[in-house]
Amino acid sequence: MWRSEADWQLWNGIDAAVEQEVLREQRAPGTTPSVATDIIE
Repeated sequence: MWRSEADWQLWNGIDAAVEQEVLREQRAPGTTPSVATDIIE
């Protein structure tokens, strides 16, 4: 439950940043998919 639109935008931005980081790590050499899934959970 979001208290305000600002809260939703803040968390949405954090989620997007995390997703971008996971995608970056998946493309990086030497990383395994299991590491990325641990970040999501």
